[in-house]
Amino acid sequence: MSEKLLHVIRAGCFTISEAEIHNKSETVADLMAKMRVVIVRAEHLFATREIEYIGISPLFRPIGLGEKVPVYRIFFESSNGEVVAVKAEEQEK
Repeated sequence: MSEKLLHVIRAGCFTISEAEIHNKSETVADLMAKMRVVIVRAEHLFATREIEYIGISPLFRPIGLGEKVPVYRIFFESSNGEVVAVKAEEQEK
């Protein structure tokens, strides 16, 4: 494994509502595939009824070792039930 890979990673945090997951599970699965995201942590947030994900994706900016994982808002366009475009926007701190 490359030394460089150990120090920089494209990680990000984002949420998806329970309702979206239950009512549009195929769209959510397609969204995750289009994001090319590998989920490394998922947590149910009871108060907001969301799932908070931390994942690795080429849509996220590189972060260094020890840097806090940035929070993103995910935007997507769909056509005929298929995700056709995805964008990740980093949220202000």
